[in-house]
Amino acid sequence: MSTRTLTRETTAFLRDHIRSVEQLDVLLHLRAVAPRALDAHAIAAELRTSETSVTTRSKDLVTAGLLASTDGALRYAPASPELAAAVDAVAAAYAETRYTVIEQILAKPADNIRLFADAFRFRRNKGDDDDG
Repeated sequence: MSTRTLTRETTAFLRDHIRSVEQLDVLLHLRAVAPRALDAHAIAAELRTSETSVTTRSKDLVTAGLLASTDGALRYAPASPELAAAVDAVAAAYAETRYTVIEQILAKPADNIRLFADAFRFRRNKGDDDDG
């Protein structure tokens, strides 16, 4: 892996599953302490963030089959070997090219805003004439 380029699989995983750097930090922290389960308070203390933020960020990860939630505790539990391999690749990329991964995550909102704006762009049909 180049210091400036992410693999197609890593880029796809980030696009499909990660909405913020903090969400990635929650996922990778739980991966690092696996198989331990931690509550949002413990994760927040270890990552120096808020408990509310951890709870919010972890919901999508549970839904995606990356984390399991049991009795208020979260643990790393990818639903498939493919998801586990994708997280491993993202973890390696984050360790090697942290800023490239962060740029990829932060670039997503601009792409989404552009796509949203394009939906409202008026286009002329080929058969339209200039007279109205």
